[in-house]
Amino acid sequence: MNSSVSSTSTFCQLAAVEAFTAESALSVQRMVEEFRKRTGRIRGWAERYSRNSLPAAAWRVLSVPNISALGRSSREIADRLLNKRSCRSTGTAFGKYGEGYLRFSFANSLTNIEVALDRIRTFASRL
Repeated sequence: MNSSVSSTSTFCQLAAVEAFTAESALSVQRMVEEFRKRTGRIRGWAERYSRNSLPAAAWRVLSVPNISALGRSSREIADRLLNKRSCRSTGTAFGKYGEGYLRFSFANSLTNIEVALDRIRTFASRL
């Protein structure tokens, strides 16, 4: 509302101009390609451990994997994974039907994603 009453700030206007330059477009294309790699890695991992479908485009994914079989709440699993330095959110952040699911972000490097997936796999095998 503020922008429609007064005006968009100068730094926002300059950022918009920058977003439409050829150099910025190339950076965006590189990032899209990188996210495709990350999404592919998460997809491959999830297909082995989950029956759930994954989004075509996003940097977070819910329900990878369905952790109900581990016999603990999504909050407990999420907290324990955090202690293993593999961050995540609980599915219950999206309502009661999210219980039994975790939400993972792949807005990180592919190397860090691999490390996190290994930690999660090791953690789950020890429960």
